[in-house]
Amino acid sequence: MRLVFSLPALSSASDIESKAVTDAKTLVDAERDLTNTKKEITRIAEDLEKEYGPDFISRALKGQWISKESREYTYELCFMSQTKQKPKKAGADTKMSNFVSFDTEIVGDDVSSDGKGLGEGERLVTKYENGQYYWSGPNRSTRVMMA
Repeated sequence: MRLVFSLPALSSASDIESKAVTDAKTLVDAERDLTNTKKEITRIAEDLEKEYGPDFISRALKGQWISKESREYTYELCFMSQTKQKPKKAGADTKMSNFVSFDTEIVGDDVSSDGKGLGEGERLVTKYENGQYYWSGPNRSTRVMMA
């Protein structure tokens, strides 16, 4: 009769090294994820401190673009960011202004039969300033009045 014993394989140095390398990679990945999460928390906390108007009315519009054509230009506004002037023909865009703050203003405007006009009363004004310098004057600025 013959007896055969089987012993568990002993870990080689390369198996131990591979586990150490895997553990180190896992740790590096976890540290990177932690750093990214902390940055995201900071970004969100800073965003919560920003002014978005009464009752955070403009928060949902942040980063949204609208445009309006007028004569030979298209004017673009990115809520809570900037305004631009783009020529319809050839030429470079002009940075009109950057978002600064909110204000209110009393208006007394007629409303036409097609519903256009500001009406009367207090209106929210979004102020954009510090745009590109006019060749013959001050830096450009924009005021957006909400009707």
